[in-house]
Amino acid sequence: MEPSAPSHRALLRALESNDPGLARRHAFDIVALRDKVGRVEEFPDVAVPKQAVGETTETATALELWLGFEMPTSLRLDRLLANELGISRSRLQALEERRLLLVDPGGAKALRKPAREGTTLRIDLTGEPDRQVIIAAALR
Repeated sequence: MEPSAPSHRALLRALESNDPGLARRHAFDIVALRDKVGRVEEFPDVAVPKQAVGETTETATALELWLGFEMPTSLRLDRLLANELGISRSRLQALEERRLLLVDPGGAKALRKPAREGTTLRIDLTGEPDRQVIIAAALR
């Protein structure tokens, strides 16, 4: 599908003005680069800006997350979550098996697939002794 004329003009203006955001998105678009060259060495971490949208009080028992990225990443969802929440990947898998971690869109082995823009997650932390630590880590 061809871009509409206004978005095409906006892209052209951004290219002509050497827009730093556009340059960064293209320079670090690992998915697009991998399509062209096959193997790409990546850093193991990704910058994850965060903003609280739900309840974050001491009585909170669930964590709801929406993933938004400046650019695509091939980092696995379980690795990203483990790093950001300070919990192990095996614990994430156990939460998923007990249906306390829901991924949308899900599918088979959703945690083992690359993290994608627009993914939503809900983690029920009821009964987890470190739930406040996990919620605090999600907000850091």
